[in-house]
Amino acid sequence: MRPVDQISPGISEKYLLDKERFHTELTEYRRYIEDMVRVFEAHLVQKQQHSTDDHKEDDEEEHDINKLSLAFLHGRVERAGESVAEQFTDDILEFSTKLATIMTSAEDRRDPKNLFHEMTLAQLQELTDVPDAGANVKMNWTWYLDNVLKDTNVTLDLEKDIVVVMEMNYLQKLANLITKTDPVVLERYVWWSVFSTLAPLTLQEFRDLAFRFSKQVFGLTQKTPRWKGCTGNVNSNFGMAVSYLYVQKHFNNQSRVKALEMVNDIRSAFTEIVTELQWMDEETKQRTLDKAHAMRPFIGFPGWLLTPGELEKYYQGASDNIAEIVEGELFESYLQLSQASVKKTLEDIRRSPDYNRSLNYGAIGAIMGHELTHGFDDQGRRYDKEGNLKQWWTEKTLVEYEQRVQCIVQQYSHYHVTQLGDNFTVNGINTQGENIADNGGLREALRAYRKFQGRQNETEDKILPGLAEYSPDQLFFLGFTHMWCGNSTKGALKSRVVDGVHSPNRYRVIGTLSNSEEFSEAWHCPKGSPMNPEKKCILW
Repeated sequence: MRPVDQISPGISEKYLLDKERFHTELTEYRRYIEDMVRVFEAHLVQKQQHSTDDHKEDDEEEHDINKLSLAFLHGRVERAGESVAEQFTDDILEFSTKLATIMTSAEDRRDPKNLFHEMTLAQLQELTDVPDAGANVKMNWTWYLDNVLKDTNVTLDLEKDIVVVMEMNYLQKLANLITKTDPVVLERYVWWSVFSTLAPLTLQEFRDLAFRFSKQVFGLTQKTPRWKGCTGNVNSNFGMAVSYLYVQKHFNNQSRVKALEMVNDIRSAFTEIVTELQWMDEETKQRTLDKAHAMRPFIGFPGWLLTPGELEKYYQGASDNIAEIVEGELFESYLQLSQASVKKTLEDIRRSPDYNRSLNYGAIGAIMGHELTHGFDDQGRRYDKEGNLKQWWTEKTLVEYEQRVQCIVQQYSHYHVTQLGDNFTVNGINTQGENIADNGGLREALRAYRKFQGRQNETEDKILPGLAEYSPDQLFFLGFTHMWCGNSTKGALKSRVVDGVHSPNRYRVIGTLSNSEEFSEAWHCPKGSPMNPEKKCILW
């Protein structure tokens, strides 16, 4: 199955739909588009003024730019009174705004049932066919997917092959929007979507403009070094190969053993918590425990990674072209590397075996518990132990669950992000899954730490220099809070508050710890104080 999802308008749809509130960001985005087009147009004009005899065949930047010029010129239809750059920018922003108006909100997309609609290609074609629209403006899905899959060994069966449509209403609205939009505008929008991604890989001028935009909107203070961008691209597309080199040099197997011990403690703690729940009936408890026990831990790296020949099998197909990719020019290498990517997740948890256990359980243990709890947050709880989207909880338990979830939603929605002014608060709906996981993960980690203490001859953990005055429980909570220490530019913070699914780090700490009775006891917080409120939101 292949998902069909809504496309991005290029910048946050919330920015586009609230032009007054995000005037600065949109002004910079307009400036960015115009200047990128102007630089590109100037480059084309300069090239046309020079004789082709003066062109150097080995000029890589010229070669790369030429690849983009055809798409640019194809969409260049001038209107009186406007420059080409202004025309492009107007069309791109206008179409982006129209896209934003038909998109399903992030809040509504949290329910997986709204994002999972199976159908055949024929049914998909029927869904998006606009009545009275000409054949030249219809979405030809067979043609599209044939082109997507042309370099693979996959063939399409129009009647039997199933696609997953994530947004049925959106897709119908998109089909209508496309039929009503000037083809030149569509070409310009598609051109910009590609150009804005690839242009910074060519001329320094484009990289400078991209940095200026990021600096003004997100507060970026320095450019990413070229080597870092290149290695990051390799890691994104061939992460398992990079992990192989890292594991060979740095990974201590003793760390893996201790991490597995922590995972088992976390799972055991979650089992106890579920067993003790008063709001969940026995039938749902058993199914919940079955799912928790069915989860498999992935720590550090898969066991097969260091086995000779296995990495080559993992990249079979893609590895045949790696030498060609590496030896090619930068622009071509980037395109081929992206096309050949195999994106999979590698959990990398590594600490020194001698690291203080209270800090370890408070930090890494909370992360482990966080990930386990995701299987039972507002989205994860909708999937059974086999990963099937179905209703596997009783109605009575669901009612109780939703009441407790709403407590968390309302709690975080009241946090004002003071760095951004009075108009910005945490989005309790968008962040509820992560907040549920944070709260559950901390409780599971603390109970898991108690299990570790119970296995020791003495409950005292290793004394750390400079921290001797803190109790093991206090160190546990310090480990949790230290994990979220960080700094953020104002622009990046605003982007996270507007579009992110994670609460800002400050409120991840405050929200989670203020719900912990054990935290209040360890740090002697008075009853009714901000960190020890009368009402606490406890789910898992």
